[in-house]
Amino acid sequence: MMDNISKKILTYKSIVFICNNHNNTKKMFIHHTVHINNIYNHYYENITSQILINIYTFF
Repeated sequence: MMDNISKKILTYKSIVFICNNHNNTKKMFIHHTVHINNIYNHYYENITSQILINIYTFF
C-alpha cells in the first residue's frame, strides 16, 4: 500500500508524462488530467486536489 505522498508523486509523474507526449498543449493536458483524476478517484480517496493546482500554476 502506497502512502499519500507516493500516490501524489505517481499521479504527478503520470500527468507530466502524458502531457509531454502531447506536446504540452493545454487542451490535451486538461483532457488527460480529467481522465487521470477519474481513474485515481475510483481507486483512492481524496486524491491530489493540491497537486493539480500546483501543476496548473506550473504550466
